[in-house]
Amino acid sequence: TGDFNNDNILDLIVVSQNDGTISMLVGNGNGVFQAGKILASGTSPNFVVAADFNNDTKLDLIFSNQLENNIEVLLNNGDGSFDIGDTYLTADSPSCIAVADINNDGDLDLLVVNSGFNNIFIFLGNGNGTFMNGVSYDTGNAPSFVIVADIDKDNKLDLTVTNNGDNTISIYRGIGNGTFYPSSTFKTGNSPSCMVSRDFNNDSIADIAVVNSDDNTVDVLLGGTIEAIRYVLTYTTGQFPYSLVSADMNNDNKQDLVMTNVRDNTLGILINKGDGTFPTSTTYTIGQNPTDVMAVDLNSDNRSDLVVAYAYNRSISVLFNNGNMTFGTAMNYTVGPSPSFILSADFNNDKKPDLAVCNQGNSSISVLLNNGNGIFGAKIDYTTGRSPGSMAIGDFNKDGNIDLAVVNSGQNTISVLINKGKAVFSSAVSYNVDKVPSSISAADFNHDGNIDLVVANSGSNSIIVLFGDKNGVFASRATYKTNSYPDNVLSGDWNNDGKVDLVVTNGKSNNVIVFQNICKK
Repeated sequence: TGDFNNDNILDLIVVSQNDGTISMLVGNGNGVFQAGKILASGTSPNFVVAADFNNDTKLDLIFSNQLENNIEVLLNNGDGSFDIGDTYLTADSPSCIAVADINNDGDLDLLVVNSGFNNIFIFLGNGNGTFMNGVSYDTGNAPSFVIVADIDKDNKLDLTVTNNGDNTISIYRGIGNGTFYPSSTFKTGNSPSCMVSRDFNNDSIADIAVVNSDDNTVDVLLGGTIEAIRYVLTYTTGQFPYSLVSADMNNDNKQDLVMTNVRDNTLGILINKGDGTFPTSTTYTIGQNPTDVMAVDLNSDNRSDLVVAYAYNRSISVLFNNGNMTFGTAMNYTVGPSPSFILSADFNNDKKPDLAVCNQGNSSISVLLNNGNGIFGAKIDYTTGRSPGSMAIGDFNKDGNIDLAVVNSGQNTISVLINKGKAVFSSAVSYNVDKVPSSISAADFNHDGNIDLVVANSGSNSIIVLFGDKNGVFASRATYKTNSYPDNVLSGDWNNDGKVDLVVTNGKSNNVIVFQNICKK
């Protein structure tokens, strides 16, 4: 989501993997979205992120093409239209993109997860919507997801990657210059598929929660120094938990956990006691095969609402929070086939949260703009690479607009879509990553002031950090090895040293790896 056409109303970006398009749904301001507009096309686009990659205060987009092994940049013109930017090769099957300024140069960088090559590519942003190749980092087996956060509280962004192939999480502690210390690995349950980073125990240090799909569990790790990260408790979920999000669902100022349970068609909510434990749980029955969930206040009532995507349906559902742990009747919106990932941002700078959705079935993302009361207009589609599966957002080009980066797991690429303003995205610029990229996160890893991206590559057991410049270009990168099947990556400062580190889940190793950032800046 984001204000892509500068009308101060949130829009939606939707990725459709089946028809290879990225679409934008322009918000009317009342939660209703206009008919979708195709922004770009690719081959199996699976992930999109929005950020200002070229520093023109407009939200651009980057999406990944899974089968083409690249990412594409779309630069936002500011009126809801996008120019096609550069395409960047990744390793096999890019599956996730993260956006952050990892080298502290003021420009947004990209981190692309390559699921098929077990690494993460880093593309350093130039600040003009283009990127330099950075270093790559090996992950575990089949990385699928990456997040960027300062998990050790050293004021440097770290990376966390989930590795589906070996059931691990890899954490890369950020140095601060866009590079990372060798990863640390933590054991999880079977098939860790998604993770989030929040401060669960109110110690001002980022923590981590991971869902283990084959075990029907959630693991919680508390942050501190990287060496001090530890499991707190394992919690039982519904059948095959797949997507995970953190939000304050009951207005008690504590971060709760919400997950989709694919095989019993439910949403599970774990209520945070405030000390990092979750003793209370609630389950809600929803539609069939829920694959992704997102929490955001869509109607400005100070309550976290939910948006859910369904694997075998061309729709997403909006559930408004009643404030008493119940939800209103679902409002459904058409997107592309096989929606797999949802994110929210103000793409059109109207201070209302919009939506962006990856459509794995047609290689696209769909953007839906918020009319202001949680009602969305029709989708606008943008083409990505094949099988877009994950997205990250950020102002990659420093123009004040939220851009998108998308992981394309079917093409081994990520796509960057630059927001020109008013939720209009340029055509996707593609960056190659490694095999089967599955997850992406964005942060400034090298303390250059630009947003970088980190991508988990589940097919090549690696993560790749793509360093961004002030123009939203990710020309340089660094690759790091993980364990088996890294499928999620998170970034954060987990040792409180002011540098962004990384955490990677390894799906087949059943562990996580921590990469510490060793940037000297």
